[in-house]
Amino acid sequence: MPTGIVCLAIPFEPRMVLDNRPLPSSRIPLHTAYSSPTLAIMAKGTSSIDPGNYASLGLTHVQYDPSDSLAKLMALITLSPIFLLCSYITIILLRRELTFINALIGQLACEGLNWALKRLIKQPRPTGHLGAGYGMPSSHSQFLGFFAAFFLSHFYLNRPPLVKPRTLINTMRRIEHTLAMILIASISILTCYSRHHLHYHTPLQIIVGLSLGLAFGGVYYYFTEYLSRKPLRLPAPLAVSESSSPLAIRANRLLQPISTSSATPRKQTNSSSLRQRSTRHRRRSSTLSDMILPELHPSPPIRQILLDHPISIAFRIRDSWAVWRDGGIEGEYGAWRREWEARRAASTPLGFADGTDVGRLPRHYSIMLTALTEADKSPPTDAAFCVGCVVSFTKDSGKATPSEILATGFSRELPGNTHAEQCALDRLASNFGLAKQPTDAHNVPTLDLDLYTTMEPCSERLSGNLPCVQRILKFNEQSNVFELPRELAQQLGHLGSTTGALQAKLRIRRVFQGVSEPDDFVKCQGQNILRDSGIEVHTVRASKDDDDGQLEKDCLRVARKGHTSKE
Repeated sequence: MPTGIVCLAIPFEPRMVLDNRPLPSSRIPLHTAYSSPTLAIMAKGTSSIDPGNYASLGLTHVQYDPSDSLAKLMALITLSPIFLLCSYITIILLRRELTFINALIGQLACEGLNWALKRLIKQPRPTGHLGAGYGMPSSHSQFLGFFAAFFLSHFYLNRPPLVKPRTLINTMRRIEHTLAMILIASISILTCYSRHHLHYHTPLQIIVGLSLGLAFGGVYYYFTEYLSRKPLRLPAPLAVSESSSPLAIRANRLLQPISTSSATPRKQTNSSSLRQRSTRHRRRSSTLSDMILPELHPSPPIRQILLDHPISIAFRIRDSWAVWRDGGIEGEYGAWRREWEARRAASTPLGFADGTDVGRLPRHYSIMLTALTEADKSPPTDAAFCVGCVVSFTKDSGKATPSEILATGFSRELPGNTHAEQCALDRLASNFGLAKQPTDAHNVPTLDLDLYTTMEPCSERLSGNLPCVQRILKFNEQSNVFELPRELAQQLGHLGSTTGALQAKLRIRRVFQGVSEPDDFVKCQGQNILRDSGIEVHTVRASKDDDDGQLEKDCLRVARKGHTSKE
């Protein structure tokens, strides 16, 4: 039997439709069927794309086993580097924070290191059909390792301090800070585990990648964030003249020492003087040591140089952690709150049913003028404000009579660096002594008080003394029972006991201020702390519609009495 190729020809009868009419059947050879114009019409609309010519973007393409209940969740978690990069860019565009810009630069540098190590080690992945490229070290693990090391270090070094006595806002900030650190660590661990669960990397590849990321992130943060905030120690300024190049002049400005105030002892022992003279003599006689170890001077930190650069100023790049320890949460909110209340008060008509501006009522304006008179009694100084304070019972209608004013005070009225609120509260406690035989605390009424101060109560004192905000909160927290005179009890509508006195607790319900504390000394958060503690805070203004803020100007003028640097 001769050898050859056996070809099986199978005729078929295609029945085609043209212009909605069936064509007659005919026997057409197979090799001529594809050249027929009628079959070309049939092929019209079909795709000629070959899926084999297309590649997958491995950056976002994740494969998982649909029968695994955790696989889909792990596939979403393993995409966390993409989500974090989007978060980086969003925060940088909205906040212009130098810390996040620095973190993104370090994150990309860490990815560049991973790219180079993968092509140097060339270790394959555990499964060839999952993922593209090499597997040692894991880029996802290294990415999250850097992220965790950088921001855990940042959050730890900028954690909110513990304020005593504790306040609700401080407790909330500390809890939020702790939860943020736990979230960062959890995302990093889950992302590393997802690479193993989805069989993209071996445990060794994940551990190596995570270790490299942690080491790189920690070292990067130490040099670019921690050390960049420290003053530099640079050589002496260069000898330049007007004919020097602009580069030399700018370098000379950079090397200029910053002013340091160090107390020098007036008298020194003979041995120390001889030792210093001998040291200076040796330094002058050794020019080689001067060249190797030049004399260093303190200079501005690198971070200050970057923030003061014209490019940073033009793009509004800032560092909130250099001003506020919490990154500006309380400071920026306080500025927004003051502006919000000012605009709300300006847009709310007096006497509106649901939005009456209590601070514009005539009673509070007249009492604030009394507090302003007290503030003018303060001894002038350039290291503190001159503030006045008045305490009275809570009331909105009618004029304040002298009997309704329970206590007054002004700055430095009592011995020591005392504030007006402190003096008024101390005088209030002395005017109404504690009950010698107090009744049951549950049956004692609580009387609400209004505290008027020409300036916002301080939340921080440079002297280390207890701030006025904490004194107000402490006054409300105490369970002391005071004895009020019979005349005052009758005026309040209470009948005294058989002894002719009224036993009651006193509580500051509202605080009226003349002006918010300016940032001359510290960033004050008094209003926010009081509101968070349930105390109302109102700014007093004149009741007339054409008020131009004269009361606020008067409060600032008296407060800065004795200041030479403020107008």
